[in-house]
Amino acid sequence: MHPWFKGSALKYALHGAIDDATGTVMGLYLDDEETLSGYYHMLERIVLSHGIPSSFYTDKRTVFTYNKLSDNDKAIENNANIQFERCCSQLGVEIITTSVPQAKGRIERLWQTLRSRLSNELALNNITNIKDANKFLVRFEREFNKRFAFDFKDFGSSFRPWNRTKEELGYYLSTRYQRVIDNDSSFSLDCNKYCLVDDKRKVVVIPAKTKINAFRTLNGRIVAVYDKKCYETKLATSAKRHKIKPIEFKVETKPEWKPAPDHPWRQYAVSCGRKKVGTNHGIATTEKMLFLEDPLNFSCLFASS
Repeated sequence: MHPWFKGSALKYALHGAIDDATGTVMGLYLDDEETLSGYYHMLERIVLSHGIPSSFYTDKRTVFTYNKLSDNDKAIENNANIQFERCCSQLGVEIITTSVPQAKGRIERLWQTLRSRLSNELALNNITNIKDANKFLVRFEREFNKRFAFDFKDFGSSFRPWNRTKEELGYYLSTRYQRVIDNDSSFSLDCNKYCLVDDKRKVVVIPAKTKINAFRTLNGRIVAVYDKKCYETKLATSAKRHKIKPIEFKVETKPEWKPAPDHPWRQYAVSCGRKKVGTNHGIATTEKMLFLEDPLNFSCLFASS
């Protein structure tokens, strides 16, 4: 996180990668936070411009890797449900992680360079928002590599070419959700209900409680995989958007209640004196009590006798 725009204290996250062999900046993408979407856009720029890399050498952020811990806090299983790791596995990209900054010195030095150079370039081009900055980064990468990167045309590259379309790449750069089919052959996602359709746009009937994998591509399309086949989806016609109503707490106000003048609560006993009464079994003490109608009027207690 860094304030990339001059005159603004707001900090943004720059996602980037550099080729370890030639020092070529492979892809840069600016976002509000360090997110999976930011790394997906970075990887999209790398694949479309240079090809599929053989490996990524990264830190141990949970967006790249995650170890499932046992009760004794010992790593026992590598969680394969990480979205970025799943995408790289499908593309054939190996992820190597390290917690030592010195092990990935090239990218650390690149961040130091960009914090001074990129901020000034954005200011010179009067760029003050993320949308314009991401468009400018494409030209900035090209000019930066032309001046500082090694020319790798004289020797072989470990990048594999991407010979498919950008839309097909979006299916790999997707977010996976596991869903359960309802009784109407639909599933819920983000407060909407979707159903699977075939090539003729007819709804695919699926038994209830069947588990499927739904994917949201990088461009926002929703697709689903059922029985090892990928289907397009559409909003269910009978589905209604689930509106989450805020909980309203009603405070009941009770009417003010006052006891009646003859209510027992208003009969306060006040001792005004004592007298001794003789009995056959000894001497007992009793009190002469004065009952007040108004509990707040104690003037009678101080009246002269």
